[in-house]
Amino acid sequence: MNLSEIRRQIFDQMDFDPQLRQYRESLNRRINNHYQAISDSAHWLFMQREVKRQVRVKVEGSATAFLEYDASNIRRLISPKTATSLRVTTAAAASADSTVAITQEMEGQTFIDHNDNEYTIVRVVSDREMFIDPALDTTGLSSATMTSWSIRFDKYLLPEDCIEVLGVMDRTNDRGRLVYFDRKVEEHAYLDADNTGEPQCIIEDESVAGMESHNIPTVAVDTATSGSLNTSTDYEYMYTIRRNGIEGPPSQVASVSTGTSTAVTVSGLDTLAWNQNASPTDYYDSGIQKFVYRRNATQDGPWILVKVLESTAAHTGSTTDTTSFTDSTDRPGKIGKYLMISGSYVTTDAADHVYNAQSDHVLWQDPGPRQSVRFWYTPGTDATIHIRYHRRPRPLYNDHSSPEWPRQYHQLLVYATLEDMFLQMQEIGQAQVYNARMQELIKQMRRRYLSRDEARKRFVRFDRPRRYRSIFGPPALVPSQ
Repeated sequence: MNLSEIRRQIFDQMDFDPQLRQYRESLNRRINNHYQAISDSAHWLFMQREVKRQVRVKVEGSATAFLEYDASNIRRLISPKTATSLRVTTAAAASADSTVAITQEMEGQTFIDHNDNEYTIVRVVSDREMFIDPALDTTGLSSATMTSWSIRFDKYLLPEDCIEVLGVMDRTNDRGRLVYFDRKVEEHAYLDADNTGEPQCIIEDESVAGMESHNIPTVAVDTATSGSLNTSTDYEYMYTIRRNGIEGPPSQVASVSTGTSTAVTVSGLDTLAWNQNASPTDYYDSGIQKFVYRRNATQDGPWILVKVLESTAAHTGSTTDTTSFTDSTDRPGKIGKYLMISGSYVTTDAADHVYNAQSDHVLWQDPGPRQSVRFWYTPGTDATIHIRYHRRPRPLYNDHSSPEWPRQYHQLLVYATLEDMFLQMQEIGQAQVYNARMQELIKQMRRRYLSRDEARKRFVRFDRPRRYRSIFGPPALVPSQ
């Protein structure tokens, strides 16, 4: 049952079907509220997922593992290669490439320079380039090359759709299930982060909120550009800010009707660049990105990523900030050869990337604050940890969206929404009818789709004559008598 069918059943029960988009969108919001609440109400088996997280030992610089800072933008650090554009110094090319491989899990971690100053890694652009905050302290450096530095992994972000961690396994070192507890227990046990070794415990850390946007996007039809957007269609736009590997809450929504035009100009976005010199009009790349989303409101479409804007027009030497662009293609956003949905790097637009499948589309989901965890012992070697968690489902935005529940329980959303609407109309009797139907269906879903009974039960000895044999529970050895 998709969103349109759920809405149709609600209209049938109420004998009321106004052809108003505002009413339809209001009903969609009610359905989604109950969808999220019921999904969060229990550890449903169908709402659990397992992911791998790479835990990393502290990375340190050396004569062969060196970094260079960009003299034209001292928030940009490079792991250089000889005779390539990634060498940013004016000195002669190095005799060997740097062995530093910058990885995606370094985003949000702590960079420590040669003076023991600490910085946050704002953005990993590729395996050879990253941005830090604040600007690098270059005192004490005789050249742009740094050999004395380190990256410390203080915490690890959980997936955006994680509600609660249910279990953690270390299969790399065959340690099995790790103990998971909160920070209060850590305080009582005094688990010192200086102690390194194989992880035995996973500790619930703080929830980290993303950076908020300040401006409301301004949208207007572009009559001078020939694009492929639909004519006579209402489009809505919003944007988020991605910093430290975390996407922040969305801006307010701006809408526009295309009329006879096929392109839209989006402007007035936040300035995220920084000033490196005294000129207030010169901007430099900070590594922070703006993600612009669009939806076809006329067709009740989902929010799809259509543009990724860097803080400036180019990484090196640019003094122009990016706060606007022209949306002229109905094909959703091109994010370059590194797709965000594949878990790899998020880069700027690239003309060579073509969307070939619906799964390539990047849909917006408000993650809220991202929960993080850390490990004790602090990992002494790199390892892969398996985390099983209770996930938050994606909202039902499109008429074709279907709840991520077993099909026989989609009716729950009909009953819950009808109860809500009849309570608002003060029809208490009708509301109680649908509440009773909802509670009965939830009981059925709890019996079938909550965690299985893990109590050990015994089989009767199979080699002894019995009129019947128990078939409940896992088999267990029974000592001979």
